[in-house]
Amino acid sequence: MQKHEKAVNQLAKDIFTRRLHAGDKLPSERQLSQDMEIDRTSLRIALKHLESMGVLDIRQGDGIYVKDYTHHAGPDFLQLVVESDDLTAPDSVVDDYLMDEMWEFWGAYFPVLLKMSSKKASPRDMRDLMALLDEELEHVHDRDKIVELDLLAEERIARATGNMVIMLYSNASRTIRRNMVKAFYDRVDDDTVRLHVEIKRALVKDWASGAMTAEQLADHYAQVLEAHRAAIKKTRSSNGAAEAMLEEYKDALDKTGFI
Repeated sequence: MQKHEKAVNQLAKDIFTRRLHAGDKLPSERQLSQDMEIDRTSLRIALKHLESMGVLDIRQGDGIYVKDYTHHAGPDFLQLVVESDDLTAPDSVVDDYLMDEMWEFWGAYFPVLLKMSSKKASPRDMRDLMALLDEELEHVHDRDKIVELDLLAEERIARATGNMVIMLYSNASRTIRRNMVKAFYDRVDDDTVRLHVEIKRALVKDWASGAMTAEQLADHYAQVLEAHRAAIKKTRSSNGAAEAMLEEYKDALDKTGFI
């Protein structure tokens, strides 16, 4: 990692966690370079990068001010923070509350994406998606593999929309999505993984056969995603114990009529 990247990551984390508040004035370049043990050229590159993300305001002759990222930054800022975060560290940025907000967003966004995709998907798209889900069933014991397969399935669905903006957003959000998917799979046992994949396969089969409309597919999967979110939230106190997660997931799915 280059020097300016370390500075970008540290400042981004401090801004995101509000150690640096909106309106705060940063120390002078000279002082900041000493504090961060970085040369001033690398520091300037880092500051310019964060300014381009909308989280710093560099005023010539005045100083450098922190901006409110909730008003000025975009998904690229969240992507940067998540990508540079150490999930195993006690001060990890991706805590349960941020994870819940990401799942809340995904539960609203992905069903809309799924509905768009299902209206435009070709027989080849459906075949490729089913092949990925079949492969997931073969790797229920391999968490790293199934996370990657899950991401590939999401990206296949995004490409099937034919919408360039959606495809680019899918590319840009991969790190965020990986952390979300990993948070789910890391908390569950093989039985829960298998149940989840089988539900996805059943929904796709019903849609492909014409037994389910695009709207019904989107609505049903929205309930599955909400079951994910509910299960993760309710197992915080048990540290994600697999048995508790499976029961919470089954309870949530039972309300949808899937099991």
